[in-house]
Amino acid sequence: MLLNVHMIPHGDELIDLPDRESMRLNSVITKTAASETAEVIVILSPHGLTLEASASVAMTQYLSGYTNLSGRIIRRRYHNERGLAKEIAEKSSGLFQKFHFITSSGTKSVFPLDFGSLIPLSFFQVKNICAIGQPRINDRPALRRMGEILFRAINDYEKSVSVIFSCDQAHTHSAEGPYGYSPHAAEYDEIVRKYIESGDPQDLQSLPDSFLGEAKPDSYWNLMIMDGLLRASGKRMRFIDYYVALYFGMMVATTKIKD
Repeated sequence: MLLNVHMIPHGDELIDLPDRESMRLNSVITKTAASETAEVIVILSPHGLTLEASASVAMTQYLSGYTNLSGRIIRRRYHNERGLAKEIAEKSSGLFQKFHFITSSGTKSVFPLDFGSLIPLSFFQVKNICAIGQPRINDRPALRRMGEILFRAINDYEKSVSVIFSCDQAHTHSAEGPYGYSPHAAEYDEIVRKYIESGDPQDLQSLPDSFLGEAKPDSYWNLMIMDGLLRASGKRMRFIDYYVALYFGMMVATTKIKD
């Protein structure tokens, strides 16, 4: 059963807390995570295993990793909810592809988690997860179908499940950043915010590839999947907070927050 949907960024700043804005985002994510009661979390990361024409679904027995930040080391090990992972892949007509790593079971059956998964997950207490690598395919209707498939598999599952879409927004807000400056960065982030607030994906889904290439988000493909899931479930996101960490945008939204 689908419980909640969260859009959470994965910038180091959420852990290192270099300024008031990062502290504020850390606080609202902590508050959101504190109200989460799902037995399983599915996380879609743009920095996981990326396949050319589908999304990757880990089938190892465990998922584990660490990331060394300036303020803290995050180290986590999770049980893979392989029953759900199998359901997602097998109901998808190939849009989600199962993959194994090292061995299929036992203590060595561990897939390494990326920072795009570890940072959002570090706010939550859940022990069982499914890890999905965000696809970067240009077929936007297929991305939305992925969201519909994801909803059906989750909603038919015996345990309560919440989904984290790990998303940083445009990465070209500043000439001091590694990708340079583009005015499309602020435009992109505003379009995402309007989508979250209105629930209308029209402006977002019609963005040309050239625009995305200038704005350089890592969120776009996840947002298309999220839109398919939301439309299938009837849920709506709620915008919570946003700020630009030097050169990239970080935005938090959820279907549920604790009052």
